Amino acid sequence: MGAASGLGIVAFSICLACTPASNDHGLDAITISGSTWYGHVPTLFALETGIFQRYGFEADYREIIKSSDRLAALASGRVHFGSFGQISMLTSLAHGNRSFYWVGTQDMAKGFEGLVASRGYPSYQQLKGQKVGIPFATSAGLTARLLLKAHGLGEGSVEFVNLDPASIPSALASEGIAAAAVWEPYFSQLQNVEGATLLGVDTETIVHERFGTMTGLDVLLMNKRWLDEDRDRAQRFMLAYWEAVETVRKNPQKAVDAVWQHFALDQNLLEAHLKRFTWLTLDEQQSAMTQSRLLGHTDFILGFLQEIGFIDQIPDYRSAIRQDFLALEKE
Repeated sequence: MGAASGLGIVAFSICLACTPASNDHGLDAITISGSTWYGHVPTLFALETGIFQRYGFEADYREIIKSSDRLAALASGRVHFGSFGQISMLTSLAHGNRSFYWVGTQDMAKGFEGLVASRGYPSYQQLKGQKVGIPFATSAGLTARLLLKAHGLGEGSVEFVNLDPASIPSALASEGIAAAAVWEPYFSQLQNVEGATLLGVDTETIVHERFGTMTGLDVLLMNKRWLDEDRDRAQRFMLAYWEAVETVRKNPQKAVDAVWQHFALDQNLLEAHLKRFTWLTLDEQQSAMTQSRLLGHTDFILGFLQEIGFIDQIPDYRSAIRQDFLALEKE
């Protein structure tokens, strides 16, 4: 999940057991970026519970809402690691960005984004010629296009408006747009707009039918230079991250208790959502990254991106995958 326009950054360091902000205690410094999407829960959990510190890292966390902006920070070296929207990653690769490695995929969240219409537009057909708000170059944007196409509304049938994810519920409430698509936690807010109609979710798209996945994956990317400088350090960090994923998967209540303050949600709702989340652990990375699953999915998404004019040519994304990081030995 992620989007593609102006910066919205909140930078802060989380003090773990009052660890100084310097490296005086021999901790390796790393800057991680994320947003309010649930796919960032393992990072926040590791920060809040001291997992990164235990593996020897002093972690600085920067909230950057949009994947495209996080990718810009990753490319510049201001950020070393994070979870990003696959669509932004592929678009960036298609435009020549080779500053990162794809080192894993931590979840297979389905049913957490969809298309919602405002009052007066209770069916797909009534959206013809109307404005539909989406964050461009995102999973939700593709979900909207795929749902519309499946109901006879191909490219050019509606007017897409590029909106910031957080502003989409209010845009629908003001009836400035006829419909919108976005992911959680904004998806729940969207459905709660008075008079709104849920038209469809990502599990009703051809992508889910063929691959059983969300439209656009969450992908774990690491700055190429940072990894190449010290491969052992990067592997140690990923082992810490995968420990957090496994803990969150086994105990969502523990995760909610640790991270809920980072989300503008009721704790019970956050827990309910996390219980529905499908996490992929380290042990599942190699079997997930195969042609029948995530590679085939990625090939399909690239073809669709080219079809709708988002990219001119298909990038060699496989060269960005670090296969060795998909088979790390646990400590």
